[in-house]
Amino acid sequence: MIIKKGNYIDNVTSDNSVLFTTLRHQNQLHSGRRWFGVIFVMLPVFLFSCSVERKNPLSKTYHNILAHYNGYFLAREKMKTSEEGLRSKMVDDYNRVLPIYPDVTESTASAMQGDMDEIIKKASIPIQRHKNSRWVDDSYVLLGKARYYQYDFENAIQTFKYVNTEGEDDAARHQALIWLMHTFMDQEEYGNVIAVADYLKKEELNHDNLRDFHLALAHYYYVDKNWSQVARNIEAALPYVQKHDRRARLNFILGQIYQNGQRDSTAYDRYQAVLRNSPPYELSFYTKLNMSQVTELSEGSDVRRIQKYFRKLLRDQKNKEYKDRIYYEMARFELKQDNVEKAVDYLQKSVQQEGGNPNQKAYSYLELGKVYYDRLRNFERAKVYYDSTLMFMNQELEEYEAISKRQQVLEEFVGHYYTMQHQDSLRKLAAMDSIELYAVLDKILDAEEARREAEAKALARAERRAQNRAASVFDMSGDGGFETGGGAGSSWYFYDTRALSQGQSAFQRTWGSRPLEDNWRRSNKNSDADFDTGEPVAGAQAPAADSASATASVNAAEVRESRRSELLANIPTTPEALAASDTILQTALYELGRIYDQRLDEPKNAATTFERLIDEFPENENYAEVLYFLHLIYSQLGDEAMAAKYREALTEKFGNSIYAKKLNNPNYAEESRQRMEAIAARYKVVYELYEQAFYDSAQAGIDAIQVEYPTSEFEDRLALLEALILGRTEKGPGYQQALEQFINTYPTSSLVDYAQQLLDGYINQAGQADLDPEILQADPAELEEANAEAEEAVADLSGIKMPDSEPVETKATPPPAPAKPAVTYSENLQRPHYFVAVFHLPVGQSRTLTENFARFNDDQFSTASLSSSPLMLDDSTFAVIVKEFPSKDQAVAYLQKHYTEASPTAAFERNQYDIFVISNENFPRWYKSKGTEGYLAFFREHYR
Repeated sequence: MIIKKGNYIDNVTSDNSVLFTTLRHQNQLHSGRRWFGVIFVMLPVFLFSCSVERKNPLSKTYHNILAHYNGYFLAREKMKTSEEGLRSKMVDDYNRVLPIYPDVTESTASAMQGDMDEIIKKASIPIQRHKNSRWVDDSYVLLGKARYYQYDFENAIQTFKYVNTEGEDDAARHQALIWLMHTFMDQEEYGNVIAVADYLKKEELNHDNLRDFHLALAHYYYVDKNWSQVARNIEAALPYVQKHDRRARLNFILGQIYQNGQRDSTAYDRYQAVLRNSPPYELSFYTKLNMSQVTELSEGSDVRRIQKYFRKLLRDQKNKEYKDRIYYEMARFELKQDNVEKAVDYLQKSVQQEGGNPNQKAYSYLELGKVYYDRLRNFERAKVYYDSTLMFMNQELEEYEAISKRQQVLEEFVGHYYTMQHQDSLRKLAAMDSIELYAVLDKILDAEEARREAEAKALARAERRAQNRAASVFDMSGDGGFETGGGAGSSWYFYDTRALSQGQSAFQRTWGSRPLEDNWRRSNKNSDADFDTGEPVAGAQAPAADSASATASVNAAEVRESRRSELLANIPTTPEALAASDTILQTALYELGRIYDQRLDEPKNAATTFERLIDEFPENENYAEVLYFLHLIYSQLGDEAMAAKYREALTEKFGNSIYAKKLNNPNYAEESRQRMEAIAARYKVVYELYEQAFYDSAQAGIDAIQVEYPTSEFEDRLALLEALILGRTEKGPGYQQALEQFINTYPTSSLVDYAQQLLDGYINQAGQADLDPEILQADPAELEEANAEAEEAVADLSGIKMPDSEPVETKATPPPAPAKPAVTYSENLQRPHYFVAVFHLPVGQSRTLTENFARFNDDQFSTASLSSSPLMLDDSTFAVIVKEFPSKDQAVAYLQKHYTEASPTAAFERNQYDIFVISNENFPRWYKSKGTEGYLAFFREHYR
């Protein structure tokens, strides 16, 4: 029973448990249904409250979170990664002040295209889906930056401007304006950069924007090469720069600027700041090198300490690729100590190294060129190093043009210098007797043979080395062959693509990018030897070394005799050859003197060269000019006695020369320029009269110019224009005679060929009408070019820079322009006359009025041979010219008819026209001034 009872209890307990479990599940089910109902009811409410259009706190929180983490954050991090990648690809040239920002170019835009597209996609999410979030303005800034890096400056500018005008976040607005400055800089709109900067200076910027603003300004001044402003703005930005690598680079830039500005102590402090910020190894290396240049040296032990430090750098294996730069800095350090010889040695070692920076050879060669140019004044050697500099230097560098100009000067100098040496050697040999001459030639021939033998031995050694290398390359395998595959593991060098690539890279690091050609290491592919006693003859080239069998077959004595004959042929022994040598030597001495004086700043060498020229060749064509140069040179040197000597010689021998006039009149150059401009202006008027068929007036204008200026730069033009007028008016032998006289009088004129064509055409009865005379027209562009050439010529003669003919802009109020001088008209009225009617009407009416005057002439003066032609004065004024009246009285009688109703002028108001008569001599003066009122006063006084 007990057991039954227990079973019963157990059964009861079990049933209750099931019941309770069932009840619990039912309760949970009902509870879940209640919550589901609540969620079902609240979800639409929540979604509605988070709508893009609503601005309640719940909606703002929702959209801020999604905008930040689904769009803006991802776009910002991608932008950081892309910008860091762009900075990492910068190839720094430590010989120049490092740039603050990397350049944005079309190539960088292409490389960053994919990343920028992704940034635009991510940054668009907050703008399109979360318009009420706080990240919209920041996302627009990212969009603008992405377009900037895509080289889409126009859309970038529009985006940044939109943020500035529509944005609600001041920090985002300021950031957009800072990037607007960057965009304007890349478009070279520097005025807009300053305008934006001036606005931002008045705004209150947060720390990040203050940093970026000052760095953007520093970048602007970097482009402008305003180094003091670059340093000032970097100093202002540094307190807000947190990243160590960025702080290190900015401090290095400051150190470079202060070092270049001779502020060594301040530069040293900045370089120390670089090292405190744990820079990359390359930046650390160059920092330590620059510190050695700005370390304060108080005694000899400090110098030795720096020298020891350089040697330690050379021994460090990590610096193997920087050896060229180390030697370069060692040379600069020695130059500061005036150890020129040791500096040259270090620079030579620098150019022999294979450096990681392709431009380092260029800078080392440039420093060698400067040493020989500025310190040693050895221009021949300097020229060689400047040649090498241009061979290796990047042509896009800003200093390339200046270096190229100096190289061209040196090339010209060395050419004339070698010519002088060559002619001196030839003349010296020509003065020797035959025994002495043959002894010198034997020395030359012996030297050539010794050089050929040395070259042959060197060639043989090179061939043996090549054979040995080939033997090691063609390492036979067991089956007697070698691999010919093209893979990277091929055993033969020229089938190993990896070895070829490495070899090409090594070659370009050492020699730069070069075309495939012979003598690729030489800047002068046709180098000649000097012809001097004991030296090889200039222009002579040693024959190439032949093989032993070929050489053995040639009679050495015959070769030597043939070479001797060749050398003898170059020696000027006849009067004609000596005269030709004199001419060549005179030209070389004259050009050398000019280069010494005006382009190399070597007045003493210039004086020596010029004095040799006038001493040895007193009849040379440049004698007066050389005397003038010598006076100026000795005045510059402070030797008044020698300056006076050459001034007296110039005045005595060439008193009427332009050089004597320049000495006696300090304003001669300016007066000559004004004189030329005056003649050119009058010539232009005369030519226009010729074009308008006013031949008498044109001839009168020519006569007036020739009387006032008997000699001028336009003398040949005036003479040929006279001939053309004869061709238009006489059509007889006078025209042919005028052309022949012009050709004989001006044989060196640029117009001779044209005159010859006219003459040939006349003789062949082709007539001058088929030839275009526009070559005589001096348009404003030609006159301006002629003025520039005249100024350059005067500058070359005087050795000083002429003041610019253009006015210089100043902040002061300019003085009022001087009034035009009144035109002086000739009172000789016993000359042919013209009738002039000046109309103040649209120029379109000129044709009709000219026809009306022609009909009036036919009706009223049918027996007179009168012609009418229009003459444009300006856009709203023209004249009708009636010509020609043999006398003043006939012209006045014609004028009286125009006060009647029959005149073509009767249809117009009196203030719409002016009528008068004028002599053919006064006509060009009136036309040049176009001052009708001034002439009418003369007309009233002398004709009524």
